[in-house]
Amino acid sequence: MERSESLGFIHPRDSQAVNLEQEVGEEVGENPNELVRGDCIDDRLSTRIGNCGNERALVVDQLLWESGDTSPENGQYDFAEPYSGYDNTAEAELIDALSETKAFRRLEDIRFLGALDYFLVSQPNGKETSRRYTRQQHSLGVAALAKAYLDETRHSAQQRLVCVAAAMLHDVGHSPFSHTLEPVFTEAFGVDHHRASERMITGLAPLGSDIAKVLKAFGIDPLAVLHVLNGGDEHFDRFFSGPINFDTIEGILRARSYLRMQKLGLSPLKVMKAAIARTSPESQHVIDGFWNSKAEVYSLVIRSKRGAFYDALFQEIVRRHVDGLTADDFYTTETSMFRKIPMLRDALDAQKMPAIARNVLPSKLVYTVRQFDIHKSVDFTTYDDAKRYAQRKTRSFLTVEEILQGLTAINADGGASERLYRDKGLFGAEAERATHGTGFFRSAWRACRNVWLLRSTRSS
Repeated sequence: MERSESLGFIHPRDSQAVNLEQEVGEEVGENPNELVRGDCIDDRLSTRIGNCGNERALVVDQLLWESGDTSPENGQYDFAEPYSGYDNTAEAELIDALSETKAFRRLEDIRFLGALDYFLVSQPNGKETSRRYTRQQHSLGVAALAKAYLDETRHSAQQRLVCVAAAMLHDVGHSPFSHTLEPVFTEAFGVDHHRASERMITGLAPLGSDIAKVLKAFGIDPLAVLHVLNGGDEHFDRFFSGPINFDTIEGILRARSYLRMQKLGLSPLKVMKAAIARTSPESQHVIDGFWNSKAEVYSLVIRSKRGAFYDALFQEIVRRHVDGLTADDFYTTETSMFRKIPMLRDALDAQKMPAIARNVLPSKLVYTVRQFDIHKSVDFTTYDDAKRYAQRKTRSFLTVEEILQGLTAINADGGASERLYRDKGLFGAEAERATHGTGFFRSAWRACRNVWLLRSTRSS
């Protein structure tokens, strides 16, 4: 998704801070009620509430145009298969060729949300309600989004290939468990996903040799791809380095699918097109709504207390076993890491995890979150997104015992997956507090919660 940020974990015994890399944590900015509406909110749709909060429910698009269109532009998107390879263009051929490389196939065994993925979806079965995603699926989605962008704009044949290659390979250097374990590898071996990506894209890393061959076959300079990934994307409307970028658009909406909530009529393609077309109020509403949705995702999942806890747990386990690793393990898979460090697998066991957490983690942890604001004084039509969509950092605290006690309560009454949005659900009372800054999310929270409680009461 985006650049990484550090979280500090303060051990009460020595007051030493341990750095933890994790994907950008962003929280709520402004979100007027009129920006986004869904089945659970709009009284006119009250008769269609049905499975409110259930991803199987039909979500009527109230964000832009009230239509029955089920195209990707109007909210429908398959996160399991985001790219269909539907044409014979050079860009499609490039995506197909890169997808067959060893380095890219490795991403099939790298979970999208890192350690948190395993706890959010403890028993995946392939159904939409119980599905994990990978960095491979996300990368294909980003590439498909870049290709769709190129179809909406004018670029040379070479620029089109470079753009698609950069989108396809932006995550190729991720370590097992994505951002979760990267700080440990950086501390021990001086490697991070930016350096690993550079080595694979240029063919310096053995695993990336076939990537370099594919790029050469298509006449693509690897350094041109790296230039775009490192911020030289002025030819592509800052869709790689700006706040509203391909990676963030696809990644945020993918992460939101873990929340078991209505989709709000947002799809990656719709958000991308709205970011291009800055001439209508509807486009502004889409991007503002997306930014607030991004805040929701990070507040409730990635930057929740549970998200920070699980990252810290996996990191400290690996730190204790780092003598058995080498820098080459950065380029392996999660299956390999589970095999090398069995305690990681044990940590997924609800019976074993509490003892492991108490043994390896300090009692108190402090972590960094980001709060996001929409500065409406900055004209949306000027494309000055860095100023309009601003962010600031704050710190928050948690204790291991509060996390463990919360999980014990959840497991005692039937599991977390069906209670994700209750007051004391998987992410604790912070989930409701996170929505209080905006009228929409506050209303959405209460409406969906009340519908769930009503259905639970009736069924019992």
